Amino acid sequence: MKIIAAVTIIGKNRESFEPGSELDLPKPDAESLIERGLAKLPEPESVKSKKQDHEGDDQDSGGNEDPVT
Repeated sequence: MKIIAAVTIIGKNRESFEPGSELDLPKPDAESLIERGLAKLPEPESVKSKKQDHEGDDQDSGGNEDPVT
């Protein structure tokens, strides 16, 4: 089961996985880490592409100026 580390995780042979690293673990191990808030499920591809399309969009810029009277 693929997960994304939320904290540094030390694996077999003292291998270190930094936050944001994707790991493929047995389901019971992955679910345990998720339940304890130490990892999360990866975002589906459709969500990733939508976020990239809107990256840099600024909701507060442009069109908010008061008209000059």
